[in-house]
Amino acid sequence: LEPNLLQLSGMVNYERSLKGEKIFSSWYVYTLLSEKKNDMLNNDYIYSCMIRIPSDEENKRYSSPDSAYISKLIKGKYFDVIVLNENSPFSLVEHKDMIKEYYKLDSTFGNTKYFVR
Repeated sequence: LEPNLLQLSGMVNYERSLKGEKIFSSWYVYTLLSEKKNDMLNNDYIYSCMIRIPSDEENKRYSSPDSAYISKLIKGKYFDVIVLNENSPFSLVEHKDMIKEYYKLDSTFGNTKYFVR
């Protein structure tokens, strides 16, 4: 599993040091202890356990935002921090080029990258 407990501890401390209040990651575990608001995942537990990009039907059922809405928020720089793991098959992977265009890379922990406004 990634991250291991030592890495996760470092990531949590790092997330807490970043400016801003809104953080987004499609895997809730990454941002659970960040002390920032991850307000896009309304059913955090179910969504965080998915091992693939959810279908439109699943997004509606779990009250998760659809791809177009996520794109709009990224373009509008709604989030202060975006946590992206490019090797993880979650919904943010399809937005990675857009994230790189609108946010700047701040740090990397293993396969996980932190982007800030």
